[in-house]
Amino acid sequence: MAIIGPGITDEDYACGRATALDVFEERIKVWTLAFARDLAPREDSGIPVLLLAASVFEPMGGAILGGGKSEAKFCVAFVRIFPEIPGGTATAIAPIVCDLLRDGLFHEGFIKAGLILEYGKTPVESRGSAIVIDPRLFLDQVEEGFSKLCDEIRLATSDSETRKSFDSYWTKKLDDLGRYMKSRFHADVGTVATTTSTSGVMPSQTF
Repeated sequence: MAIIGPGITDEDYACGRATALDVFEERIKVWTLAFARDLAPREDSGIPVLLLAASVFEPMGGAILGGGKSEAKFCVAFVRIFPEIPGGTATAIAPIVCDLLRDGLFHEGFIKAGLILEYGKTPVESRGSAIVIDPRLFLDQVEEGFSKLCDEIRLATSDSETRKSFDSYWTKKLDDLGRYMKSRFHADVGTVATTTSTSGVMPSQTF
């Protein structure tokens, strides 16, 4: 038995005690955003808070689009969370933030030139040639936007585009994991857990 989400085991998922949305939502809320929230009040916490908060955009965008490339997923989630940005339009600023924030943090370990962190009154704004982000307000809006999306998916009917997109995204994740398992492990092994008993792999019967 392996843990695939906070308090959720592969057995819970396999027997229906936990749904795909439960796993998706709790992983991000408890394993990612809750730690960002704990860090936010601390001095000099801006970079780690943004590192955690920015990691939410791609899975969120994947759930909205049903899949897609990294930048497209990031941008669609960004526009949904920040539809109005002082000094510019969300659609124009989204790819810039993707480059300066996400690519900087995840590929270089720091934000790129052109992005300024500043505690003020606005989560994101375009100021001259720079993008200015308040990490704490940014986190507030990411948490709110992610919760709203999960609520919409939960309430959506099975034939709605909202639900179809999420189901498509989740199915692709399972397919990817299934191909990984089948190419690297014997079929009798089943779920593979890490030393922390946390697994990113779903039960073998879901493949």
